[in-house]
Amino acid sequence: MGEIAQPGEMTVSHFSHLSLEAGSRVFQSVALVSAGVDAAFDAVRRQQDRDRGAVETLAVTHARTRQALVAARAETAAARETAACLGRELSAANDRAARAEAALARLIAALHA
Repeated sequence: MGEIAQPGEMTVSHFSHLSLEAGSRVFQSVALVSAGVDAAFDAVRRQQDRDRGAVETLAVTHARTRQALVAARAETAAARETAACLGRELSAANDRAARAEAALARLIAALHA
């Protein structure tokens, strides 16, 4: 190491030092890039997990909403049927009341005669 290089000669220690430094920088660069890629993929995986969870939640909500819609439609159909039945009963009651009023009018007319 203590040798003096002749003009045009490169000492082994200087070349070794440059090679070591270049190799170290390449290694550091590769390590940084690798860490960056790992971090990016981890972020993508976490986002996919969140998205998957959101999709599952949405699917459950959709299924519950469909069930509620089916139940609401059944209730609506039952209410319409009940309303139609009550409408028929009201019509029949109105007919009976009209007949009773007519009978009462005839009875009153007969009493005044």
